[in-house]
Amino acid sequence: MTNKAVIYKEDVKFQELVRQTVDALITTSHCYRDKLCELARRIASVAQIIAEIRNNSGFASHSQDVKKIPVDSTLSLFIYKITDVIGGFILHYYITHNNPKKDNRIHYEDCNQFNEYFDEVNPFVIGLLPLSASEALYQQDYEAYREEYLYYLETKDEN
Repeated sequence: MTNKAVIYKEDVKFQELVRQTVDALITTSHCYRDKLCELARRIASVAQIIAEIRNNSGFASHSQDVKKIPVDSTLSLFIYKITDVIGGFILHYYITHNNPKKDNRIHYEDCNQFNEYFDEVNPFVIGLLPLSASEALYQQDYEAYREEYLYYLETKDEN
């Protein structure tokens, strides 16, 4: 959740990742916050069981061989529906309660003045082909782009 400024550990368990995601979405002013947090905890438990089933079943899962017991179609449908509901809830709640337009992530297309300035100061040519240095930086190293953009905003009047 880069645009919510939430940092996850790389080795975080799936259950914890789901719980943290739902917790990050729920605003403190929501009247059912306690109940939603309890739901988040329970959803995370369900997500953990789904992850365990996935990890232990089927040859397509985590390099298991064909002799592993596959998930039958009934359990597969059940897991699919649960996953669809959880994912749908997360997406719906995020869109309706967190105004994704006002996030912490810098969007390349919103920084035209900076992009033009950066491209002018840092001409980028491969062979005979001129490329956008700002777009290349944004695509390849977002954090470096962010630092350059914030520095530009601080010193904009000096430039």
